[in-house]
Amino acid sequence: MDSHPVQTSKKRTELRADFRLAGRALVVLEVESDDPGAGQGGRTISADTRDLSAGGFRIETKVPVTVGALLAAKVQLNPSQPFHELAVDVMWCERVKEVRGCWQVGLKVVSSDTQGFLSWVDAVALALADA
Repeated sequence: MDSHPVQTSKKRTELRADFRLAGRALVVLEVESDDPGAGQGGRTISADTRDLSAGGFRIETKVPVTVGALLAAKVQLNPSQPFHELAVDVMWCERVKEVRGCWQVGLKVVSSDTQGFLSWVDAVALALADA
């Protein structure tokens, strides 16, 4: 697993433009696509967010994720709500030194005019209003 490009510098430039919500949402990332026509789905990992905004979120995983990858993600803000289907860019991935086998990953939501993206922005706006 160490073959993944991983950002190791502790001094990351802050690029966040949006207010972030602290809290946990469930994220399912498709880290490996299925072969076309196989119909079995790709390899996924599930993770919890550490913070999130309409523009992106930070998750913790048990495996590193390739920096620069464009991945499909499903995000559920609340167990009683449906998943939001999004495309995300992996912006950074760092090993958590204090916890063995733990990685933090920064994901940027790819903006689009799809229903999944628009419903995501609305859901985060509502969550911010309730915060």
